[in-house]
Amino acid sequence: MLITDLLKNQPKEKICFSCASKQLTYGELDAQSSAMAKAATFIKKGEKIFLQNSDPLQLILCFLPSLKQVAYVF
Repeated sequence: MLITDLLKNQPKEKICFSCASKQLTYGELDAQSSAMAKAATFIKKGEKIFLQNSDPLQLILCFLPSLKQVAYVF
């Protein structure tokens, strides 16, 4: 089972990420990461990409679309 499958099988209203004053539900994370994946057409299947961000929430929001595009993330 993929991380993206686990994400879809969780209650949409359940908090999945909390850091400082930021919170994100599974539904919000799935919707935002799906929208970003559709926009990230420059990522090709099997491509290697590197992600770096000091904001944990933004890093997760970049990581999941990469998985949905079937890229190798380092």
